[in-house]
Parts: sequence; C-alpha cells; structure tokens
Amino acid sequence: MPNNFICSYQPASPDLLLEAFRVLDAEGRGYLTKEEVSTLITQDGNRSLRTNWTKCLKLQLTHTQIRFPYEYYINQLMFEPVGEENNVYELADRIESEKPPPPPPPKRMSEFLKEMEERAPV
Repeated sequence: MPNNFICSYQPASPDLLLEAFRVLDAEGRGYLTKEEVSTLITQDGNRSLRTNWTKCLKLQLTHTQIRFPYEYYINQLMFEPVGEENNVYELADRIESEKPPPPPPPKRMSEFLKEMEERAPV
C-alpha cells in the first residue's frame, strides 16, 4: 500500500439515507425513537459511529424529545437554493442587507421633559 493512500468514506446520498432509515423504521412512522437509535448504535455500530451519533442525538434531541424525525433532516440535506445564492454565506449576507435599520433608542425621561418645556407657550 502506498504511503499517500488515504482511506475516507464518501457521504451517502440523501436518497440512500432515506432508504436506510425506512428499512430501520419497519412501521413506517417517519421517525425512530431515541431508544431505537441508541440500541442500533450500541449493538451494531462501531466506536466512531457511536461517537458521531451520540453527538448528533445530543444536538437534535432534547431530554424531552423521544423521536428522531429522519425525513425532516434528510429533507434539509436535499435542499438546494435556487438561483445565484447557492452559498449559505451569500444568502446570509443578502438577508442581513435586507433587514430594516434598527429603531432609534428610546428617549430618556429627561429628554422628553426638555422637549415638552421647549414646546410649552411662555
């Protein structure tokens, strides 16, 4: 094996991921429970997979959530912006530039009273 050989995994396509999740979701609910995912990871996953999925579950599931809606996350993977803004940074810059200017800071009571005095007839 040459010294410059690098072993890397290519990411699965969203379609392949959806197919895999549907196989795991035998009842066709559109989600896996936290317990199902944990069981799959601990029984069938290698150490790297367990580490990555544990991080993923911590980010996606709060302590009150018990479901992992895989179709929702795969839809996010499949989203492709239309037009020239296919870079998330360009899109963020455009959104920032379209925001209205911030409102002026609220007046202090002393400024309000001063204006009232100036407007009052002598």
